[in-house]
Amino acid sequence: MTQVLGRGSSSSERDQLQQDLQQMMNWSDTWQMPFNSSSKINVMHLGRNNKQYTYYMGTHESEDVKEENDLGVLFSVDL
Repeated sequence: MTQVLGRGSSSSERDQLQQDLQQMMNWSDTWQMPFNSSSKINVMHLGRNNKQYTYYMGTHESEDVKEENDLGVLFSVDL
């Protein structure tokens, strides 16, 4: 599992996060180590004022999730 964390409270922060995802895709293409295309791209939006942008990795659109399990720890939007 790969995780990318970032703030997305403004359009410039959102663009930077999307650019980071694109750079990961470019790296995987260069080194011929593709990401598992069958895996989902999950985004957890935290905070009341979060604009809940949609992100893409290649042609895969992110799915908004309310909770995520990471190494046995359950994270949720209400923390």
